[in-house]
Amino acid sequence: MNATEFKTAFETRFYAATTVNSLGWTDNEISEFLNYGLNSLVIATAESGDLEAVSNLVKSGELTVSTTPNNERRYAANISGFYYLISAELVAPSGTYPMEKIKQDEIVNFKVTPYNAAIFRKPKIAVDDSLGNNYPTFVVLQGGLVPGTPTKMLYRILVKPTAIDISGNIGTNVTEILHDKIVDIAVAKAVETYLKTQQSSQ
Repeated sequence: MNATEFKTAFETRFYAATTVNSLGWTDNEISEFLNYGLNSLVIATAESGDLEAVSNLVKSGELTVSTTPNNERRYAANISGFYYLISAELVAPSGTYPMEKIKQDEIVNFKVTPYNAAIFRKPKIAVDDSLGNNYPTFVVLQGGLVPGTPTKMLYRILVKPTAIDISGNIGTNVTEILHDKIVDIAVAKAVETYLKTQQSSQ
């Protein structure tokens, strides 16, 4: 779908669900609903393991230089449009180890300290994107069961999909098989917003 087709599909399905004509939403507001659907679907698709459907957004690479403050290995990456970490592996002289993703605020739970030996089978990885999406830092906690000094880390990521902009006549670069689902998610969110608005005005 192009931008106009996305708008038409959204308005048609919203009307079918509510028998109300789009509540006077502007093109920018409809674009926001559609981008909510786009971003939700891209992440859910990647998490489901169906990478073929988002294959044009998948990028792979490796990083070899790290710093090690506070028992962490931090790999800084200049990845344009970084959006989501799919998977990563730590390569050490003893082998290649798939890493378990954790949230940034969970890092403290897995650090080596005098009170925590950090004996876990899979190295942990978190994304520190405090410097902005173009400069993520991958924070790796090696753990006590991975011997040796790692030589590199391998990663697979998603780059950010092109946002839908109806006013600017911009569609998106995700594959067309996802377009209908994007509209469905957007309409469901719009209907939820509409129902909340109705309840709050009563």
